[in-house]
Amino acid sequence: MLRFIALYISPGNYRRPLKKYLNDFVGTHRDLDDLPVELIEKRFTRATELVLADAGRNALRARGRQLNASLTEALLVGLARRLDAGDEPSAGQVSMAITNLLGEPGIDYVTTRATADEDSVRRRLGLATRAFSRI
Repeated sequence: MLRFIALYISPGNYRRPLKKYLNDFVGTHRDLDDLPVELIEKRFTRATELVLADAGRNALRARGRQLNASLTEALLVGLARRLDAGDEPSAGQVSMAITNLLGEPGIDYVTTRATADEDSVRRRLGLATRAFSRI
């Protein structure tokens, strides 16, 4: 959840290592006074509901059996950005966007290898954001 919040709020500040980025984010926003807490909660909850409603838990696993944290963060951040843009897509549209995203060249690399690299983070967030912006 912290990865989602940090990458949703300040993706441009991401620098590896991930642990330091997350610690710095928490340190900066320790009091939560400058964060839109209600909006973050609303976006996280709705994005999660939409992903699980049709695509299901397997969407978060990509091609493996375990949860893929990099893919999960990209899906949730990309979908939250789509929700920010206006009208809400249906669960079926979200599922189709996930299928399209998983077919994108390079998505496997940025969600399974070098996942903490700045370029990989930017690329997977960009791919997910673009996939959801098309619905």
